[in-house]
Amino acid sequence: GGIVCTTSALLPEVRNHIEKTFGCNVFNQYGSREVGPVSAECPAQEGMHILTPLQKIEILDNQQQPVQNDDMGELIVTNLRNYSMPLIRYQIGDTARYSQKQCSCGRKFPLLKEVSGRVFSHFIKKDGSLVHAQFFVALLFFKPWVREFKITQKKHDFIELLIANEGQPDKNDIKAITSKIKQVMGQDCQVDFVFVGEVPPSPSGKYLYTVTEVESN
Repeated sequence: GGIVCTTSALLPEVRNHIEKTFGCNVFNQYGSREVGPVSAECPAQEGMHILTPLQKIEILDNQQQPVQNDDMGELIVTNLRNYSMPLIRYQIGDTARYSQKQCSCGRKFPLLKEVSGRVFSHFIKKDGSLVHAQFFVALLFFKPWVREFKITQKKHDFIELLIANEGQPDKNDIKAITSKIKQVMGQDCQVDFVFVGEVPPSPSGKYLYTVTEVESN
């Protein structure tokens, strides 16, 4: 038996927690409501097999050229089975990287090494370098006093954490989270915690863990 996770990027600590809790393997699957399944792990778990009969995948760099080897890039999807509403070279909004390996399971489908989240899910430092938003999301996972959250980069040096708390916030957690954010974004970065009864969804109705209001150069 096993559990298949499909909703969002499967972080290692989340996978480990689920496996320990349920006593079985956890398999990662990637897809979307628009195009359906795109890739999935097999029992060998050596990468995510691209479902080539269903989708044609491209991974492009910032110049909209194919990435080199296993560099991270923007994922472009062409759906091969939707005859009523074709999506051709669809910018699905996620980043990914290829795996150069051939899976030991014997299946000939090419592999994705990882899908690491939304294209816009990067915070931008003053020097223009990027920090993937999963770093910030992981800081709040498995905190019993955190029910919902949204992390917003207001400025290069201003991070706001909107949190719907469950009980009294842990002061030691807050201190540690603030310290880790400053280590990455700079010691002069302002880190504000705002506690609310409920974190509102985005206009589309989706709940976003992270948002940046800083434009890239």
